[in-house]
Amino acid sequence: MDGTREAGLTRRLVLKLAAGSLALPAIAGAADSDALAAANQPDNLLRAWRRLRYAEGDTLAFWWMRATKYGLVDNRLTPLFGMEIGNIARTHDVPGGFAGTSLEMVFFTDLGTGRRTEVVVNPYTGESLPRKDSLVGPTTITYRDSGTEYPSGLPGVKLEIEPLTKVFAVEGDDVWIRDDTTARVTPLAEGAPRFWVSDWSTYQGSRAALADPALKSVPGHVTFNSVSSWLDWMKMGDRPGYMLSRGSGRKFARFDELPESFLDIVRERYPAILKDPGGALERPAYTFAP
Repeated sequence: MDGTREAGLTRRLVLKLAAGSLALPAIAGAADSDALAAANQPDNLLRAWRRLRYAEGDTLAFWWMRATKYGLVDNRLTPLFGMEIGNIARTHDVPGGFAGTSLEMVFFTDLGTGRRTEVVVNPYTGESLPRKDSLVGPTTITYRDSGTEYPSGLPGVKLEIEPLTKVFAVEGDDVWIRDDTTARVTPLAEGAPRFWVSDWSTYQGSRAALADPALKSVPGHVTFNSVSSWLDWMKMGDRPGYMLSRGSGRKFARFDELPESFLDIVRERYPAILKDPGGALERPAYTFAP
């Protein structure tokens, strides 16, 4: 996540999770094709992105998603484990744009019971593998029309991102944003394994909501897919294959509105986050664990 991306809507992470220039009330009545073209105008894109992915001002935004991780070997998919995923985010103004800070919480779940687990059974080897929670961040990304500034990595790893994100479609009141990223993860420890992961996220929001300038946080839904090389903790060695994810979720205005399946885990494991979600964005970043 290092470097500064030049302007260009399909090459900048500034578009991540955005909903185009539909923040302008005039767009509300435009034909779908005109709205799609207008949605890819950078002047309005930053605000729409901020209101869909995050929220304006000091307002906190919360996302939740449920997903399944699969193995792909010999063209056959095998479910590996489930995931309950939550995200806390907040923004602040910077010259020419805004900065967004977020904390992502990934809890691994048993496919049969749906309950959090710290042990994943590898169906290919039969081995029971330890798998603790993965808390990523807090991380801050700065978004400007001129480009996007990323942290050089997370504790323990260097990250390099190649993004491809744009307004995908406008049909009636629905707006879809495609967000594709490929990340190369390089651990800082000598001899540690590296891996790559490509994520594809599609965010859906309401054109009417995005056209309302008084709405600081725009409701949204997300679908998610990813493909990666084997993660080291799976202990797959040189076995050919990949890992894939499939998930979906939505945005919430309050942390305590997230599904009970997720809140029960936070209540048990991280009560301080449940008590003060905003405070979780002020702490040092957790060590990265894929």
